[in-house]
Amino acid sequence: MKSSFLFCLLGTLITSSIFGQDYSKLGKLTKKEFNVYYSKGYESKATTIANRVHLAYQYYHQLLSFQPDVDVLVLNENDWARYSNQKLVYGMPHYDDKKTLIVAAHDNPFWKSFHPERSMEDFFELLALHELAHAFHMQAAIQLQRKWMAELYCNLLLHTYIAEKEPESLPALTTFPKMVIAAGTSEYPYTGLDELENNYEKIGREFPKNYGWYQSNWHAAAGKFYDEKGPLFAQKIWIACQQQPNRLADPAWKNWLRSNDLLPILKMMESWPDFGP
Repeated sequence: MKSSFLFCLLGTLITSSIFGQDYSKLGKLTKKEFNVYYSKGYESKATTIANRVHLAYQYYHQLLSFQPDVDVLVLNENDWARYSNQKLVYGMPHYDDKKTLIVAAHDNPFWKSFHPERSMEDFFELLALHELAHAFHMQAAIQLQRKWMAELYCNLLLHTYIAEKEPESLPALTTFPKMVIAAGTSEYPYTGLDELENNYEKIGREFPKNYGWYQSNWHAAAGKFYDEKGPLFAQKIWIACQQQPNRLADPAWKNWLRSNDLLPILKMMESWPDFGP
């Protein structure tokens, strides 16, 4: 009996180690491509997010010919502290690893910090699709050259999907970044792309509003890229990066952007942060 109990305990520990966290205390929704786990009381919110992520997943797959493994967690503040290992402010979407996408289940002080008198919940709900895009490039091992370029690329996929499949949501996607950019940079200690590259984790954890300013500029740039180059520009970047698996120094990378006709990215680099909406 004792040996049988120990065997079962060992099996449980091995299973936990292999398959990650135990989500048995969370609700669960199952989609064809992924599972969604949610805090109790937020099934409606989780369903809305799951349906949108499902459609975006199919769109990204069709565009990029790749399918990542993803779990989505829609968490209240208490569960955020319990299930997220990144220790980011509640409300900042992120990955705990290359497949576990974590988003907030409700409005929160971080979202309100950008505009206390106006809810930004509709905008932040869309960011699940930005995080979904990270799963595609991370799991496909696409070399996007810079951390900021990965963020910009995910915003381009997000904007492309919304513009093509949910154009009625474009105001929710574009209004918030315009407001943040228009407010200026006086309160932010970091504004350069190299500063972001060298302080990526620090800015995300210690200066979340500053990080939101960067993201707002990448959202604006993504919108301009889509307007100028159309829905296949994200695919063009993906294919070009597949053929360049090694990280390039700035001079070589700029030449590579020119040779691959990815000039909007080069223009953004050279005029940052005045690229604007």
